[in-house]
Amino acid sequence: MDISSVSTLSFCNGLLGIAWGILYLIEHEYMTGNADIVLKDIDEIIISNCLEHKNVCIEDIIKKEKSILS
Repeated sequence: MDISSVSTLSFCNGLLGIAWGILYLIEHEYMTGNADIVLKDIDEIIISNCLEHKNVCIEDIIKKEKSILS
């Protein structure tokens, strides 16, 4: 899958969740790699999206996701 085809930043089914999952796997040694390099493309998309929507911050998105999961 092309990462740019993911249309949401959602933690549940979007780029935030994908990035968190990859970071978890690297940190817990289920996979190897440099997280900064592996997540570079995802980080760029997230940052670009945040710059386009300055009034929406990552914390707001995460709070919304937590409320959905509760």
